[in-house]
Amino acid sequence: MKNLFLMFITFSISLTAMAKIDQVFDTKNQQYITYNELISNLIEDGIIVLGEFHNDALIQQAQAQIIQTKTQQSANEKNVTLFWEFLDLDDQAKINLNFTFFMNGEITAEDFIKNTAGNTNLTYAPIFDSLKLVGGKIMGANLPRTIKQQVITSGIGSIDPKYVPYHHYNGDENYRELFVQAMGGHVPASQLEAYFTAQCLTDSFMADTITRNFTTRLNFLVAGSFHTDFYNGTVARIRKLTNRDIQTLKVVNLTQLNSQTIQEYKVGHQKYGPYADYIIMVK
Repeated sequence: MKNLFLMFITFSISLTAMAKIDQVFDTKNQQYITYNELISNLIEDGIIVLGEFHNDALIQQAQAQIIQTKTQQSANEKNVTLFWEFLDLDDQAKINLNFTFFMNGEITAEDFIKNTAGNTNLTYAPIFDSLKLVGGKIMGANLPRTIKQQVITSGIGSIDPKYVPYHHYNGDENYRELFVQAMGGHVPASQLEAYFTAQCLTDSFMADTITRNFTTRLNFLVAGSFHTDFYNGTVARIRKLTNRDIQTLKVVNLTQLNSQTIQEYKVGHQKYGPYADYIIMVK
C-alpha cells in the first residue's frame, strides 16, 4: 500500500510539472486563484466544460491534470465520463473496443487515439492516460463530418433526421456575428449561412449526446473554444436540456497570446461578456 501511495504521489508531481499551469483566473470574482482553489471550486456532480484551442500539447496536458485531480479529489474514480468533440457517436462500438484494449494495457493512449481519432491528434494522449488512472469512460460527442458536409452542400433537410435533435435551433445574433468574424474570408459569403447551420447542428448534436448519456456523477467535455465561449454554442444548448450543474473553463497557452488578448480573456468581451467561469493559463 505504501508503494502504491508513493507511485501516485510521484505521478501527480510529474503531471503537475508537465502541465505548467501558470495562472488561474476566476472571472466571476475577477481575481487570481490557486490551482488547489480551482479544484475545490469545481463541481463534483455535473459537467465541467474544458474549452480549448485544438492540438496544443500544453493545453492538453493541463486538461489531463484537471481531469485527474478533480476526479480524485471528489472521489469520483470509476464514476466519471469524458465526452470528446473529436470522436463521433456513430463510432461508439469501435471506441469502446479500443478503450477496453487501452484500459487492459494491450495498447497505449497513442494507439487508442490513432485507432479512433487519427494520427494528427496525439497531443491528447495525456488526457487518456489520466482517464485510465481514474477508471473513467469515454464517449464520442460528435456527428460524422460527412453529415456536416452534406448540410453545407445540400441543406439540413437532406440528412437523416436522426442527426437533427428535436431541440435543434440556429444560434442567436451574437453567435452568428462571432461565426462570421471567424469564418469571413475562409468561405464564400454565399455559403456562410450553410456553414453556420452546420456549426449549430454540431452544437445541438453534442449537447444532445451529452445529456442523453449522463450515466456518471462527474462528466467532462473537451471541445473547441468556439463551441464553449461566452456560455454559447454547445454550452447554451446543454443548459436548456438539463438541470445538472455546468461549469466552463477556457484553457489557453500564454506563449501564443498578446497581453491585450489575455486581458480580454480575464475581464470578458465588451459585447459578449465572460468567456468562461475560469481562465486556465499555461506556458
